[in-house]
Amino acid sequence: MTSIATIAEKKGFSFIRREIGERVVMVYGEIGDDAKVRDEIAVALATGILPAASAKYGVRYDLRGMAEGEREFLYDAWLGFYICLTGIF
Repeated sequence: MTSIATIAEKKGFSFIRREIGERVVMVYGEIGDDAKVRDEIAVALATGILPAASAKYGVRYDLRGMAEGEREFLYDAWLGFYICLTGIF
């Protein structure tokens, strides 16, 4: 029998996050380096698992990757850089 997932529960900061007035729960996961497996998991999530959970529990979902977080960070870094330059001059 092959294991496809390892689930670990970790304690984190306790707060309620909201976006546009709605509660948000973020779930993070790591997928191995195999591109084929990563694509299969993404397809399974997008076409089966998440739509089924949405229909059953009435929740909405949004798939985001690390690339989006990196984009947000770089935008904030550049903005801070320009503000610092403006403050210096």
